[in-house]
Amino acid sequence: MTPIPLFVYGTLRDPDIVAAVLGRAISEVDCRAAQANGYRAIYYPGRVYPALIADQGADAEGLLLHGLSALDYATLDGFEGKEYRRAMIVVSAAGQLISAAAYLPTMNIPATGPDWTLKEWTTNHKPGAIAAEIASAGQIRARQIGAFVEPPERFGARPAPQQVLSAVGDPVPAWGDAQTAFGAGPVDCTLLQGDAIHTKDGNLVIHPVDHASLVLGWRDQIIYVDPVGGADRYTNLPKPTAILITHGHDDHYDPTTLIALAEGDIPLIVNAETFERLPKPLKPNALILANGEQGTINQVPVAAIAAYNTTPERRRYHPEGVGNGYLVQFSDKRVYIAGDTEPTPAMLALQNIDVAFLPMNLPYTMTVDQAASAINTFEPRLIYPYHYRDTDLSTLEEKVGQASQVRLRNWYPEKN
Repeated sequence: MTPIPLFVYGTLRDPDIVAAVLGRAISEVDCRAAQANGYRAIYYPGRVYPALIADQGADAEGLLLHGLSALDYATLDGFEGKEYRRAMIVVSAAGQLISAAAYLPTMNIPATGPDWTLKEWTTNHKPGAIAAEIASAGQIRARQIGAFVEPPERFGARPAPQQVLSAVGDPVPAWGDAQTAFGAGPVDCTLLQGDAIHTKDGNLVIHPVDHASLVLGWRDQIIYVDPVGGADRYTNLPKPTAILITHGHDDHYDPTTLIALAEGDIPLIVNAETFERLPKPLKPNALILANGEQGTINQVPVAAIAAYNTTPERRRYHPEGVGNGYLVQFSDKRVYIAGDTEPTPAMLALQNIDVAFLPMNLPYTMTVDQAASAINTFEPRLIYPYHYRDTDLSTLEEKVGQASQVRLRNWYPEKN
């Protein structure tokens, strides 16, 4: 899949700045002129750089950058900092309308400020800013490389089964000393109860909610996955810092619940189908990922994994190319949330998965035998069956090899 392009309208249009931030130049092939119709670039209050503000009838000039990796986006998130949030907008380039990411201001800025131009910034501010910008960008990129790229040892031989199980629940060796850039503090585990999975930067807490809904807590991040069932279901849980939606079926997507939970500027990652159905106030905070694409949410790397039915008579439930699973990286741990799917080539090709959430109910997802076969192929260290309703899971453990451990948890508390 082609990565999401980025529309840049400010200092990132300067080739020296973008090369400093990314650590490489953008080729002419990956850079083309574009306009954000219905937007203006004005001075960010008190700053020498711009903010992109909605303004009917205006057109903001910029560039469309293609070929950006997940690491590039993580670095850009750090460079833009807390004054900006990444959102999806529609831009025009060469007569075509294109969905692109853009960094919009986090504060409300009236569209009455003076216009910002790259020419004025280059003349009046670049000479004094370039050295500091390059130094700052280099530090951010170095931190992101340490946080995003697994050290080489992780790609070597898989530990023996007895080592695998201890490595998940107990302290693990540090696979390199690079700093992370994911968060500043621990999750309040008095509010978020669940299994604690050790990472080298603090525990990851797994909290089943109901059916396909779960919460993942790590450091200062509380990530809701497919929250449905009304806001009351989440009253006793920490508020989300981010939300992932796999697809638009009503046991995964509930606009009423989302409106109540995603107040303010809570970022979301969604598939394109869900984005079209999102309530209008939530769309500016949503990043669309198609199968195979990568992004970040609050600087946590996320990749979209294809989720669909492969059995011919079931394909009508989840057609190929629509739904997402998600691969989320928490420090040195890789978590796979499958969504609604049968085993797909993308799933079976996964490697070094520490935690996997796999659905098992007919006719919509996998049988127990399908799940066991998939588990024995990509060998996640921990498996959490979810989205199973009345499926008999009693035989799953005996079908799974020693490289993996099955954890059965209560995903249907209202039945108890």
